[in-house]
Amino acid sequence: MLESDSNNVVAPAEPVVLVDLHCHSDSSDGYFSATIVADKLAEAGVDYAALTDHHSVAGTASFGRATLRHGIAQVTGAELHANFNGTEVHLLAYGFNPANDAVQQLLGPTARESLNVEQVISAVHEAGGLVFLAHPLQTGWSGSALENAISQMVQTGLDGIEAYYKPYPADVQQRLAAIADRVGILTSAGSDYHGQQQTGPATPGVMMPVSRWKQFRAALGEHALNGQADLTDHPTAERQPLLHQGSINWQWLFLRIVLPSLLVIGAFIALLFAVLIPTMEDRLLDRKRQMTTELTNSAWSILSDYHREVQDGQLSLEQAQQAAIQRIRRMRYGPDGKDYFWITDMHPRMVMHPYRSDLEGADLSDFTDPEGVRPFVQFVAAVQDAPSGYVRYVWQWQDDPERLEAKESYVRRFEPWNWIIGTGLYEDDVQQEIRAITGRMVDASFVVTLLATVLLLSIAYQSLKVERRRTAAERELRLSHERYQSLVESSTGGTMLVIDGRCTYANRSLLEMLGYSASELAFLDIHDVVLTDDHGPAAASLELLASGGEVREPFEARLQRKNGQSVPVLLSSTAVYFSGRKGMIVSVQDITRHRAMQSGAAREQLISQLQTSLLFLTEPVRSSMSPPLTCGLNSSINTAVRLMSRNNADAVAVTADNGDLLGIVTDHDIRERVVVAGLDVSQPISRIMSAPVVTIHENAPIFEAFLLERERNVDHLAVTDSGQALVGIIRSSRTLQPDRYSPVVLTQQIHRAKSVEELADCHDRLPALVGSLVDSGALPRNICHVTSAVADSIAQRIIALTLEELGPAPARFAFVALGSEARQEQTLATDQDNALLFAADEQPLSEVEQYFLKLGELVCARLDSAGYRYCGNEAMARDRRWNQPLKQWKEYFSSWIAEPDQTALAHCNVFFDLRCIYGDSALVRDLWNHVSQALAARPAFFSYLALNTVRYKPPIGLFGKIVTESSGDAAHTFNIKEAMLPIVNFARLYALKHQLEAANTFDRLEELFALDVLQEDSYRAVSQAYQQLMQLRYRHQVEMIRLEQEPDNSIDPRSLTQIETGTLKNTFSQISMIQKKVTHEFRTSG
Repeated sequence: MLESDSNNVVAPAEPVVLVDLHCHSDSSDGYFSATIVADKLAEAGVDYAALTDHHSVAGTASFGRATLRHGIAQVTGAELHANFNGTEVHLLAYGFNPANDAVQQLLGPTARESLNVEQVISAVHEAGGLVFLAHPLQTGWSGSALENAISQMVQTGLDGIEAYYKPYPADVQQRLAAIADRVGILTSAGSDYHGQQQTGPATPGVMMPVSRWKQFRAALGEHALNGQADLTDHPTAERQPLLHQGSINWQWLFLRIVLPSLLVIGAFIALLFAVLIPTMEDRLLDRKRQMTTELTNSAWSILSDYHREVQDGQLSLEQAQQAAIQRIRRMRYGPDGKDYFWITDMHPRMVMHPYRSDLEGADLSDFTDPEGVRPFVQFVAAVQDAPSGYVRYVWQWQDDPERLEAKESYVRRFEPWNWIIGTGLYEDDVQQEIRAITGRMVDASFVVTLLATVLLLSIAYQSLKVERRRTAAERELRLSHERYQSLVESSTGGTMLVIDGRCTYANRSLLEMLGYSASELAFLDIHDVVLTDDHGPAAASLELLASGGEVREPFEARLQRKNGQSVPVLLSSTAVYFSGRKGMIVSVQDITRHRAMQSGAAREQLISQLQTSLLFLTEPVRSSMSPPLTCGLNSSINTAVRLMSRNNADAVAVTADNGDLLGIVTDHDIRERVVVAGLDVSQPISRIMSAPVVTIHENAPIFEAFLLERERNVDHLAVTDSGQALVGIIRSSRTLQPDRYSPVVLTQQIHRAKSVEELADCHDRLPALVGSLVDSGALPRNICHVTSAVADSIAQRIIALTLEELGPAPARFAFVALGSEARQEQTLATDQDNALLFAADEQPLSEVEQYFLKLGELVCARLDSAGYRYCGNEAMARDRRWNQPLKQWKEYFSSWIAEPDQTALAHCNVFFDLRCIYGDSALVRDLWNHVSQALAARPAFFSYLALNTVRYKPPIGLFGKIVTESSGDAAHTFNIKEAMLPIVNFARLYALKHQLEAANTFDRLEELFALDVLQEDSYRAVSQAYQQLMQLRYRHQVEMIRLEQEPDNSIDPRSLTQIETGTLKNTFSQISMIQKKVTHEFRTSG
C-alpha cells in the first residue's frame, strides 16, 4: 500500500512550477463560478490551470477569459466517470476539442452511468486530447494491485496518472510518479479544488516538477493549448450574475450565503435532537446498568463468603443464611441512601426485602404489578438458563409504598442456596438526568445559533464589499492587459510581455521568428525560448530578466525556435506595472546577418588554410624529406659533428659498411650526451647514437609521420623505400607549420597537455576543425581519421596522466576503444565506449582488480570532463563488468557466441569492434585469436549476428517518400545513425566470418572486395552509400553546432535539396541490396 511517511505535500529537490490541472466550478459540484475559480487560482499564484468539471465544459469559455486576464495559461479539461472491471474510476481529459461529436457523447449528468474506460479514452483521443487517471488511491487499489490496474488501462490508451494530487503527502506523490515511470506514462498535478465549504483543499495549486510539467506540455498537441480561444459558453450553462459597484444581488446573497448558513444551523439542531441526545440517553442507561451489575455482584460475593464458612464448618447453613440476610438487609446505596437489595428463591418466595417485610416467606408466583407483569416469576425465568439477567416492571418508589415507578432490575442466581439476589434502577432517575443535559444543550445551541446569525450577517456584508472590489479590480486588470498588449503589438521589432518569468504575450514579428502561435507561447517561460551559455554575463542577465529585473543594457542570447533551431539575438527589457503586478517588456533583435558577416571572413580564411594544410598533409613523406647524411659506425663524434655542420643538418644516420641502417645521432643527442656529459669527442659515434631507428615508408603521408614521431617520442624518422634502403630523413615537427586548428598542431597540443582542462580546450576546437574540413570538401573517411586521432590522443594523454597519479600498473593491461571509436568513425555527436583488460598472473587478483577499477573510473570521468560524455549503456571501463582479466573476457565472448540471445547480440554490436589505444596490444591479439577460434567452432552464430543487419528497415515508404518520426522531439526527422548501421553490421559480419583484423568499415569493405566477397560494382555502390551518409551526417552536425545547438543524428528531409533527397533514396536502396544478400547467404529474415 502507498502509505505516507510525511504530511508535507511538496518538498522537491528539483525546480517546480505551480499548476492546477484539477479544479471545479459550480457548473458541476464546485462552490464558485468559473470566473471566481480563475480569481482564486491567480491569488494562489498558479501559472497553468485546467477547469475539470464533472462531465461538463459549460464553464470553460468564461474560465478561459478570466485566466487570460490573469496571465494564466489554460488547458481545456473535464473529469469523466467510467467503469473499469467493476470499479468506478475518475478520468481527467485534457486538451480535447469540446465540440467533437465523440466528446459530446461523454458530457451531461446521465453520461456517467453507462461509460467504461475504453470508451472514454477512445472518444477523448479522437478529439485530440489526453486521458489521465484522477486521484489514483481513491479507487481503493493499492500496491501491486494499483500498478497492475494502471498497466491494464495503459493497454487501452491511458496517457498518465494524477501523481501530484495535492491531498497526498510528498512521499506518496513520488511513489505514484515512480509507477508512472515504470509503466511509461505521463504525470499530472491537481488540487481537486471545489471552493469554500466543500471537500478538498482550502486553496488551489500544487507544486509539480518542471521536468514533468514540460513532458506533459510536450504531449499536448498544438490544438490542445489554450483551447478556450474558440469556445463560447455552453448554451445550457447557468451564468453567475456579476456584482457591480453600487448594486446588491439579493438572489446571489440568499443562495450563496444565507441559505447555506441556515441549512448548517438546521442540520446542527437536527443532529442534536435526532442523534446526540438519544445517543447520550443510551449511554447513560448503559452506565446505570453497569453500576447495578457491579453492586449486585458485590452483594453476591457476601453470600459466597458465608457459603464458604459453611463448607469450612465454621457456621451451620441456617446460621450462615440468617447472617447473610441481615447483612444484605442493611446495605444501601444511591444519593439518598435508599436504594437496596432483595432476595427470593427459585419457587419464588420472598426471602428478604428491606421495605416489604410483609412479603417475606410469602409465595410470589401470582404477584403482579399494575401492568400485569409477574416480576418474581420473571426473575426466576431470567436466571433459569443463564446466571443473570435484566427484568423490567413497575414497583414502589424506594420506601414510599404510595408511589409507583417503572424499574429495571438486575438479578443473579446464587446456586448453592438456590437464591436470587437483585437490585434495580428507576427509569425516572435516568430521565431526570437526560432532561437536565438536554436543557443545557438547548441553551448552548441557542447561543451558537445567535453567534452564527451574527457571523452570517458579517460574512454577507464582507462578501458584498469583496465582490465589489473584485469587480473593480477585474475591470482595471482587463484595461491594463489591453493597454500593454497594444503596446507590445504596436512594436515593429520582436517584442514580448513577460510576467513572473512567463511569456504572456508576443507581437506578430516575434511569433513569426519563434514559429509558435500565441496560444502555444502562453505555455512557455522565458527559459524555454531564450538560451545562453551556462555561465557568464549573458546568463546572469537572463536570470535577472526572469526574476523580474530590468536589463536595459542589451545582451546576446539565442532564441530557441519551435523547430529546434536557434537564432542569435540581442535582448533588453523595461519594467511595467499593471494591477499591482510587475511585468517586463522584452525587446528582441535578430543579429543573425550581423553575426554571419563577422564570422564569414574568418571562416573562409580558416577553410583556405585547412585546404592548403590538408593537401600538404596528404603528400607523401618523400616530398618533404632531406637527403640522408651518413657516417660509418667507427667514425668519431668530432667527424660526425663537422659533417653535420658543413651540411647544415640536424641529424646523421649511422650505417654499416653494407649500407644497413644501424642508428641515428641528432643535434639533441650531441648536446645532451656529449656537451653536457663532457664526453671526449674522439670517441666513436656509436657511443651516443640512438638505436633502433624508427622508420617510415617514403609513400606514407606526412600526417602519419607526425603521429609516429609523437607515438615513439622521437624527433627524426628515417625514410626507407620498399627494399628498406635509407632514402632520406624527415623531421616533421620542423616541416609542419599549419595554424592552431590543423589536426597536426591540435594533436601536438594534446600530447603536451598537463591537465584535463587543457584537453577539454583541445576538444572544444575539434568542431571548428571538422566544420572547416566539411566546407573544404574533405572526404568523410579523412575526417573520420582526424576525429578518431584526436579522440585517441586525448584518451592516451588522460591515461598517461592518470598512471602518473596512481603509480605503475601492477600488471600488463590494454585500454581498448569500442564501437565507432574502435572503427575510427567518430562524429561530433558521440559518447565514450571503452573497456579494460589485464593480465592476472603477476599479483594477487583482488589488488590488481582494485587498481584497474580505480584507473577505469578516473579515466572515464576525465574523458567526460574533456568532452566525451558517459555512455548511456555504461559500456565503459569504469563499470566492473567491462574491467576484467583477460580470462574473463574470453569467457564473455565464448558465452555470447555459444548462447546468442538478444542481450548477447547487443553486446556483440559493441564489443566486436575493438581496438587497443593504450597499453599492451598483445593482450588484445590474444583475445582476438580466442574469438576467432570460438567463431570457427560455431558457424551457426553468424546467422544470429546476421539478424542485426536485416532487422533495420530503410525509411522509405510505399510511394518512395522518406518516412520520418511522427511525434516527439524527433518529429519530421529520421535517424541517420540508424540508417548507417546496416552497412556497419554488414561489414562486421563478413569481416568476422573471413577473420579479417580491420575494424574500420571502409577498410573492411576494401578487404572484402580484395577477397572477392564483394563484386566491384557492389563494393563501389556500398562504399559510396556509406560515404554519402557519413558526409550528410557530418554536415548536419556542423550546421547544428554553428546554430549553437547540441549536435544529433536527426535529419529533416525537408532541409535537403532534390539532388540530396534522390541520392539518399538511392543509398537506402543499396542498404536493401546488402540486406537481401545477407538474407540469402545466412538464410535469415528480419
